[in-house]
Amino acid sequence: MTLLIILSIVALLFVIVLMSSVHIHLRVSRILNDDRIVADARALFGLITYRYEVKNMDFKGFKKGIQVKQEQQNPLKKGKESGGKVDKDLVKKYYDKFKIMLQHITDLFGLGRKILARVRVTEFRWRTTVGLGDAVETAMTTGLVWALKGTLSGFALKYVRLIKRPELSVWPVYNKPHFTSELECRAQVRIGVMMYYGVILLTRITKERKAKQGQPGWEDRVSEA
Repeated sequence: MTLLIILSIVALLFVIVLMSSVHIHLRVSRILNDDRIVADARALFGLITYRYEVKNMDFKGFKKGIQVKQEQQNPLKKGKESGGKVDKDLVKKYYDKFKIMLQHITDLFGLGRKILARVRVTEFRWRTTVGLGDAVETAMTTGLVWALKGTLSGFALKYVRLIKRPELSVWPVYNKPHFTSELECRAQVRIGVMMYYGVILLTRITKERKAKQGQPGWEDRVSEA
C-alpha cells in the first residue's frame, strides 16, 4: 500500500512537471550608445532560473565584427562575465554546422516549425523613437522604420501562437538627432512538449547513425566545423 502511494505521488509530480511551462522573457534595447540584450528563462514554477545578458556591443566594422561583453547567471553558479566578438568567421562557422545538421536530420525545418507552433507569445512590444534633426527627413525615416518593423515582426511571429496582439510604435523626434529602440517579448512552452519533440529529434539522430553502419558520423563534422 505504501509503495502504491509513493508511486502515485511520483506519477502526479511527473505529470505536474510535464504540464508546467518554461517562461522566457527577452529584452533587446538600444538607448543612445547603450546596447543591451537580456534573456531570462524560468521553469518548474521558478525553481529553475537562468539569465543570459549581453551588456555591451561595439561594432568594429564588417571585417572585425562586433565586440560583445556577456554574462550568464543561474542559481548554481555565480554570474560569470566573458567577452568575445561576432565576426564573419564565427557566423560562417555556425552556418556550416547548421547546414550539416540540415543535411543529416530528416525534416529538421518541419520539426522546428512544429515546435514553434506550440510556443505561446503572451507579449510582444517594440517601441522606437527616431530623429534626424530635420523634420522632412525625420518623417520619411519614421515611415521607413514603420515598414521595416512591420516586416521583421511579421516574419518573427509567423509560426508562433500569438495570445496578445503585438504592440508596435514609432515616435518621431523632430528637433534633434535621436534614436532609441526597445523590444520586449514574453513567451512560454510546456516542458512536456519540449520533451516530446526532443525524443523525436533523438530518434531521428539514432536512425541516421544506424544507417551509416559504423561510419564516421556527421556529429563529428559538426563538432569540428
